[in-house]
Amino acid sequence: MQNLRTLVENRRNAIDLFLDERVSQLTTLAYTQSYSQLQDEQYLEKIFTLMQMRSKSFIDLGIIDQDGNHVAYSGPYKLKD
Repeated sequence: MQNLRTLVENRRNAIDLFLDERVSQLTTLAYTQSYSQLQDEQYLEKIFTLMQMRSKSFIDLGIIDQDGNHVAYSGPYKLKD
């Protein structure tokens, strides 16, 4: 039972670390890029490509305004508007 507990705890820690790293990436993006820059889909695509070069953790990247509108999108789906 103790081995199973240890295994589960290690997996939980690994998942927490993974998610913390993703939040850090998005926080850095939010604090280093202006909203007007991120609204430009060509610029957003460049940022997304740079993010994908280091890690394939993000499938897409979208910018949503204060009214809930999807104003810019980079990724394989048609989610804008």
